[in-house]
Amino acid sequence: MWRIRQARMDAFLAHHRQQLEDKAVARGLEQGGDPLTVRECVRQGIRRASDAGLRREPEILRCLDLMRALETHPERTAWADEVLTDSDLTPALKLSLLEDGIPPGSPWMP
Repeated sequence: MWRIRQARMDAFLAHHRQQLEDKAVARGLEQGGDPLTVRECVRQGIRRASDAGLRREPEILRCLDLMRALETHPERTAWADEVLTDSDLTPALKLSLLEDGIPPGSPWMP
């Protein structure tokens, strides 16, 4: 039976996290902005998504898109934080609620 050493697993996970970050930064740069600022926002967003229980890459990328769309509506920031930190909600429901919380006609709707 094959065994993966912890150091190899750690290297694999670090590589995967970096790929996810790079993909998210590329998507963020399509909207414009300073690359360093976008990268820092992506890192914070990935942390928030992970803390919210989002684990799969598509969920995390979708969460980042929705958070970026909600940035244009600061009055909804507290509400979005409540959704993300509610441990009774599933990741899919959290994303659905965030999407529903973006007002129609928003300048950037994913």
